[in-house]
Amino acid sequence: MPGAFHLSQDGALAKALVGAGYQAVGQERVVLSWFAHDPDEFWAVTGDTAGPLASLLADLSAAERAQVKREVTEGIAKFRAGDVYRIPAQAQLAWGRA
Repeated sequence: MPGAFHLSQDGALAKALVGAGYQAVGQERVVLSWFAHDPDEFWAVTGDTAGPLASLLADLSAAERAQVKREVTEGIAKFRAGDVYRIPAQAQLAWGRA
């Protein structure tokens, strides 16, 4: 099964749309911010049981997952802006005509 980020390379999402029969396909990388009130909220959305990192974390032991969570918490500390965390992110935006 493909990983969570298998379409993150530039052009990969557009190629998948073309393969699905779409025409006039375009794609661009969009820079945005991910907002969270605290590290636990960010972890719940990104790394816990349903986030994009869940499949990568599933094979880790509880102690290893806890270590990753600690490192994520420390890593996002620099993005605290007042009472929220404003974490830089990117997304791929693609479009096409059926």
